[in-house]
Amino acid sequence: MSSILRDLYYGKICPAETPMDCGRDYQAHLDREEQTYEALLKGLDPGQKKALDQYLDQKSENELEEYAAIFSKGVQFGVRLMLAVFEKEIAGEETP
Repeated sequence: MSSILRDLYYGKICPAETPMDCGRDYQAHLDREEQTYEALLKGLDPGQKKALDQYLDQKSENELEEYAAIFSKGVQFGVRLMLAVFEKEIAGEETP
């Protein structure tokens, strides 16, 4: 078994937990998002804050499901792409 498959099987690889360097622009967007959230919280009463937190928690759960589906589709596409590239070798034909 290849080492990447072994590492994936034993949980040593978790693509969702791989740090991504999205650059300064992305960090600037995250900073503005945090500032906007903090400003919003200042104008809410405790009940509204709780409702907002519940909404954001549910939104995060939904996004995790969406990202898992996107990841799965990406892997499936990658496998189909590899099969297309190597279809002649798989069929026993020579490649030019």
